Amino acid sequence: MKRTIYLLLLLMSAQFVNGAVVKNDTVKTKSGLKYIITQKNPAGVKPVSGDKIEAHYTGTLTNGKKFDSSRDRNETFSFVIGTHQVIEGWDEGFLYLRKGEKATFVIPAKLGYGSQDMGDIPPNSTLIFDVELVDVQKPEPYTPYSGKGKDTIKLASGLKYIVISQGNPNEKAASGQIASIFYAGYLTNGEKFDGNFGTFGPFDVDVIGSRVIGGWQEILPLMNKGMKIRVIIPPNLGYGEKGAGQGIIPPNATLIFDMYLKELKKAAVKAPSYQPYPCEGKDTIKLASGLKYIVINPGDVSARAKTGQTASIYYAGYLEDGTKFDGNFGSGHPFKLPVVGGQVIAGWQEIIPLMNRGMQLRVIIPSNMGYGEQGYPGLIPPNATLIFDMFLEELL
Repeated sequence: MKRTIYLLLLLMSAQFVNGAVVKNDTVKTKSGLKYIITQKNPAGVKPVSGDKIEAHYTGTLTNGKKFDSSRDRNETFSFVIGTHQVIEGWDEGFLYLRKGEKATFVIPAKLGYGSQDMGDIPPNSTLIFDVELVDVQKPEPYTPYSGKGKDTIKLASGLKYIVISQGNPNEKAASGQIASIFYAGYLTNGEKFDGNFGTFGPFDVDVIGSRVIGGWQEILPLMNKGMKIRVIIPPNLGYGEKGAGQGIIPPNATLIFDMYLKELKKAAVKAPSYQPYPCEGKDTIKLASGLKYIVINPGDVSARAKTGQTASIYYAGYLEDGTKFDGNFGSGHPFKLPVVGGQVIAGWQEIIPLMNRGMQLRVIIPSNMGYGEQGYPGLIPPNATLIFDMFLEELL
């Protein structure tokens, strides 16, 4: 009751500013949203549509009943503003704030959940949110790199690269580090097939030891923090005669990558213990592609992997005869890759978006979704079915 009286008092004595109704320090917008900034930070960055924001909030009904709070979980909430990931009142309201500011939003039902019954939120409810804009992230900008007038360096392997910007030569990529990479991948006809510029999450990859294409394995140790390069990767250091991505990358394709090494980080030191997963008595799920998997531990079902996130994976890979060919359990160096768009075998590309944080599963990957007729010289024979025990440690 006290809260309701307080809000009513705030909404008295109106004036007009830029077409919005201002009542004391409370603003009513044309949409019907009301907000009051309770802690100001004039120097803070103001978000625009397309920015990723991190916020704390507590939501109550007009009778004072609390229905949700990030502060109770001690965990901020992130979303990309203006992309309909949240209710309309949030998409609009946070545009009026700056980083570090706090506010109260009074959101009419039409900007909230409308006539939907949301359990703790009855139909046609006005919602009151006390919010704090904790952080604002801008997507990584990008225009295709121009190598005009710059030298092309050719290595003995056939890989070529052009240095667009040297970055810091005193901070060279090295073993035991993780490189945070933004990239865009093109075919020689200019068609773009992959990339993460324009997003908020770089692709985190071990400088040495990651299971990425040969061209990346060769170029990463040659880079510096802040370096921007264009890399021309011959087919034998890319996807070879098979191609990849179900026709996205054709056979024998030369690949061109614009790469920006934004950050170098020390690899994690923690290492989860591992024994081959026990699958007896558990259901095997088969997908239309032919991929099969067995859920050992579902993890946090409320934290499903999704586009725009980076998955931190521990894994062990086996052939059908039990021969182990690869893995990073016990290393303290999880393999970090985009949930969607990672440059990995098709079986991994299909299974990772189906995983939850903390999930453990065994994946059986048919050869056409692995290394196919080529195999992987010295490790994986042609037409091999692959078995992976996988643990999704974290979503970033």
